[in-house]
Amino acid sequence: MKTKEWFKKFFVKVNEVAKEDMSEYDPKAEYDTRVKLPEWQLKKIKNRKIRNK
Repeated sequence: MKTKEWFKKFFVKVNEVAKEDMSEYDPKAEYDTRVKLPEWQLKKIKNRKIRNK
């Protein structure tokens, strides 16, 4: 069980590090630098959000 707990803690920390870094975000920029998702992905995400409410 110790290794299972270790892996869980490890991946939680990796997830925190891998989150989007907003340090270079410029609120005054006149263009959008975010990645645009394809419609099929947006549809899946929206449906999941509706289903989880």
